[in-house]
Amino acid sequence: LLGITDIDPLKYGLLFERFLNPERMGLPDIDIDFCYERRQEVIDYVTKKYGQENVAQIITFGTMQARAVVRDVGRVMGMPYADVDRIAKMISPDPSLTLKDSLEGETELRNLYKTDQQVTKLVDTALTLEGLNRHASMHAAGVVIADKPLDSYSPIFKTGDDQITTGYSMGTLEKIGLLKVDFLGLRTLTVIDETVKLVEKIHGKKIDIKNLPLDDEKTFKLLAASRTMGVFQVESSGMRDLLKKLEPTRFEDLIALLALYRPGPIGSGMLDDFMKRKHNLIPVKYELPQLEAILKETYGIMVYQEQIMQVASSLAGFSLAQADLLRKAMGKKIPEVMEKQRKNFVTGCVKNKIRESTASKIFDLIEYFSGYGFNKCVAGSTEIIDADTGKPVTVKGLFEKSASARFTLSCDENLGIVKTKIKDVVYNGIKPVYKLKTGLGREIIATSNHPFFTFNGWQELGDLRIGQRIALNRITPFEGTLRLDEHKIIVLAWVLSEGNTCHPSGVSFYNNDRKLVDDFVANAKNFDNTIPTIRQRSGRFEVYAGTGKDCRFYKGQSPWNEGTVKLMDSTKSGVRVWVEELGLHYKKATEKFIPEDIFSLNKQQLALFLGRMWSGDGFIFSKNNTVPFYATSSYRLCQQMQELFLRFGMVTRLTKNTFKYQYKDTQSLKQGFTLYLFGSTSIKAFIQEICPFIIGRDEQISAIKDYYKNVPAELESKDTLPPEIKQLVREEKEKLGLTWVELEEKTGICMKEFYGGEKKHKKGFRRNTILQLAHFFESPRLLRFVNSDIVWDRVEAIEYMGRQETYDLEIEGIHNFVANGIIVHNSHSAAYALISYRTAYLKANYPVEFMTALLTSERDNTDKVVEYINEAERMGLKVLPPDINESEILFSVVDQGTIRYGLLAVKNVGAGGAESIVQARKQGGKFATLEDLAKRIDLRLANKKVLESLIKCGALDSFNMPRAQMIAALEMILESASRQQRERAKGQLSFFDAGSADNGFKQSSNSIPHVKEWPEPQLLAFEKEMLGFYVSGHPLARYSRQLKRFASTSIATLHTHKDEDEIKLVALIAKIKQTTTRAKQEKMAILKVEDLDGSVEALVFPRTYQKVSRYLQLSTVVMLRGIINLKEDTPKIIVNDLFPIDEIYKLISGMSINISGVRENIFDSLRELLSASRGSVPIYLHVDTPAKSRVQLVVGESLYVSPNEKLIQDIESLLGAERLTLAL
Repeated sequence: LLGITDIDPLKYGLLFERFLNPERMGLPDIDIDFCYERRQEVIDYVTKKYGQENVAQIITFGTMQARAVVRDVGRVMGMPYADVDRIAKMISPDPSLTLKDSLEGETELRNLYKTDQQVTKLVDTALTLEGLNRHASMHAAGVVIADKPLDSYSPIFKTGDDQITTGYSMGTLEKIGLLKVDFLGLRTLTVIDETVKLVEKIHGKKIDIKNLPLDDEKTFKLLAASRTMGVFQVESSGMRDLLKKLEPTRFEDLIALLALYRPGPIGSGMLDDFMKRKHNLIPVKYELPQLEAILKETYGIMVYQEQIMQVASSLAGFSLAQADLLRKAMGKKIPEVMEKQRKNFVTGCVKNKIRESTASKIFDLIEYFSGYGFNKCVAGSTEIIDADTGKPVTVKGLFEKSASARFTLSCDENLGIVKTKIKDVVYNGIKPVYKLKTGLGREIIATSNHPFFTFNGWQELGDLRIGQRIALNRITPFEGTLRLDEHKIIVLAWVLSEGNTCHPSGVSFYNNDRKLVDDFVANAKNFDNTIPTIRQRSGRFEVYAGTGKDCRFYKGQSPWNEGTVKLMDSTKSGVRVWVEELGLHYKKATEKFIPEDIFSLNKQQLALFLGRMWSGDGFIFSKNNTVPFYATSSYRLCQQMQELFLRFGMVTRLTKNTFKYQYKDTQSLKQGFTLYLFGSTSIKAFIQEICPFIIGRDEQISAIKDYYKNVPAELESKDTLPPEIKQLVREEKEKLGLTWVELEEKTGICMKEFYGGEKKHKKGFRRNTILQLAHFFESPRLLRFVNSDIVWDRVEAIEYMGRQETYDLEIEGIHNFVANGIIVHNSHSAAYALISYRTAYLKANYPVEFMTALLTSERDNTDKVVEYINEAERMGLKVLPPDINESEILFSVVDQGTIRYGLLAVKNVGAGGAESIVQARKQGGKFATLEDLAKRIDLRLANKKVLESLIKCGALDSFNMPRAQMIAALEMILESASRQQRERAKGQLSFFDAGSADNGFKQSSNSIPHVKEWPEPQLLAFEKEMLGFYVSGHPLARYSRQLKRFASTSIATLHTHKDEDEIKLVALIAKIKQTTTRAKQEKMAILKVEDLDGSVEALVFPRTYQKVSRYLQLSTVVMLRGIINLKEDTPKIIVNDLFPIDEIYKLISGMSINISGVRENIFDSLRELLSASRGSVPIYLHVDTPAKSRVQLVVGESLYVSPNEKLIQDIESLLGAERLTLAL
């Protein structure tokens, strides 16, 4: 009735009780997906249809936290600011702790509460107010729709930007009984909508997308052949591989595949089991005959949550409402609740004459299967890194648009941390969540079923055990470009480490070391209106960076708590003004934080900042402690420093500790935080990168340098690889047929810890040990872990944190992201089988329209555009390049075999510029010349940069002028066109407008410089830059002979080879990543090479790198020899040798010519060719005899040759290419 789903709920077993039932405590959430580009239209429609007074978004409240409520109450009570501030500082900054917790835990606060009546009144009042609402904001996704004006049910609130919201929060609205709907945007729906429109426009046929036949033969042929690039949820290489294995023949197969394609079912073998049962490779078994009716469609495997409910109802007599409670309990995995459900289930089964042991076994199966069917998400406070700016942003902030980030960090298939695109942020509602803590002090709050990356793959939080190791990033690959004045960075570091910002006119700095004091003073002086003054008390220096003027309040002036007192700018020092701009004023030690701009600094300035911070609160070295650490009272600041050190590849460990604090005559325990460098690799990087910027610690720095220069890198014992890696070593050993003893003899590595079962004492293996084995085995699998950007950290604790709002990110391509420094899965995975089927149907039946719509939807993503253009060509479609006189704004259909590139997909061309060009063409016809184009378009929208991009990509080639010449003439033509447009706008009809036949460009046309066209490599480079692919040709095209002659395969056919096959490939080097092995710091390279058919990753290990490094240049055409690695989703090449294609002739060691059946007069011509190219390479002649044997002759040394392209071509022309064989 509501149209929540287009699937027939009766046919596909969608139980209504999952949506609404008598046992349900609250109303269901309704999440509806809409076309991505029309989501706002839906919100506007709902408001108009049901009435503005009946529709509103939902309010959310910020509450009075412990510290804030004390400050608010103190202000109202008229207490002196300093007294209130001192009391507030005694309260824990941990938001999970209440004022009551601090009162019980802080001795000094408790004593004041008992002895000072004013403090007693303050705290008692604050305890009464704590937790009450303090301010309001708006829920990000939910909309409430009522049957009559909402003010009949709820107060109405207007936000600062005039948005209408309810006055009650979501929980209260649910209790009232109002309907909440989440409006979500889905890009695939936009593709479907655009395809349907194109089909109607071209064929005059309106597709009823809601009533497609679900047994379409073309669609299932496409799915079974895994031709699913661009098809929703089934375009990844892993999914395409599974489609080939499964060969779906019905819609139910597709539903099951999408439900099972997740880390849990794959890792558990459920998916393999499902496919084997489908193809009758193993029998389908049911624990009880009653289960067949429920599980027959999924071959005896519980795939869906509805099946769990049906099993509970059929076997244990649960009502479907009770069965839904069981389903929910399975998702939460709360032990006491699960035990209660087990008891009820078994009892119900026994009543139905099912044996208790069988019932218990079935419940175990339900519990096992059910863990994979629930949304997985993280808390809103979870932070990710904006990969463009380096700044941390919260997931909730992204969703609510209070923060923005287009890219973040993820872990790729090589275990490298890389920049990835954020496709979407999803709100998943309020759910039970748990806090996971690691040994390095990292924390994250997530649902119990959120997957974390372990050595053996993805594993849900609820299944992790204490001591198990999970993946954290060991480096943040971000190169900041922001540069601040150096004195600002230095003063900020001193203020954060040793400063006080609670004076209204300046800031204070405290230290015992005169050298540090002088550094602060010298840099503080550079601020306007700042005069530092130094005092010394009890051997400690106190510096006040103020204005040098008396800025105190005196009798008769307004005190701080009588309204807002605005200080004149002249009463604040420049340092103070800057500190306030950063939001650091009146921050006590526990509240200090690092401003976000610091995260965007370039590395040198970031090192300066961290060096000065360490100079203040850092420890470097002593005889008794060789591990540097930083101590602070601020947990937030400590977390931020932990992230900043990852910019240098330094791993740190954050710990919480307590210390004695003396204030006057009272001693109490305070909480503090310490950041330790983790492992000798991080410490050595610290010495190299940070120590040069530390001052006042020369002796300690000298000592730590002396100590660690004698610590070999290969003895790193902290940052190790998990014990599970020995299984990979065992597999590599068995491939070579070696015994452990033989392996030990050949490698010199003790194998004692590698064989046998798990050894509890063994925490891990040194990277250097595994590196040596990786080189011995020549194993990319082992090297992948050794050279990874991952540190494997142990799980310290998991604790329940109640219910919180949860969110998830959708990441493009790589389905994971780094959150709070921990690698977590991109897990938003609702079962959109019908959408998948619809996109597959459209691709199979309307390929040109579908691919046009798909290309349009991804027009801003060059990599995706290139990928889908290649897919279109594999489908037999042609994608024409952009053309100023043919292209529309978006991709367009030319005919049933051709797509035209859209102007908006060209780099630097915006919507305004593209619209201006197309509109001018519609009004005045095709453009004749560059001058004609410039005259007719709006140059404010299609400016010089836009036209340069269009020229470079070849879109203006129809003007029959070299691209280089158009670029050379562009500025002059634009000046003339702009002048004419300005005059026309003023109403000044120019002489040219009055009737000149040359449209006002005669002078400029005559003076266009005659410029030769760019060389082909430059032409192609510009095309690749603007479009992401080549239009005029390919840099390899002129090497077509060498490709045929020397390459044994192409990139497109690599997947047809066997693992570890030897191959020869002629390719272009498109990308080079120079890197080093972690243990021995040996140089190696990771290449992206491409030929005419595709691209592939090639690994150049240290041994090979030494030989070929001089040839590793971008855009160089090379021949490489190596072996194929097919162990991952995509093939890789392990390079054994590599050299430029131009040098290949020097490597020819022999030329063999088949002279069978050659006429005698040909020999004289052959002799002349050989004589003309004398050298040292032997020529072999062979003859095939009637007995099918071969006779080979070696010609005399006088006919040995020096091979070259001309000689080879001449021989091939004379005898035929098939008769010549070259030996390398």
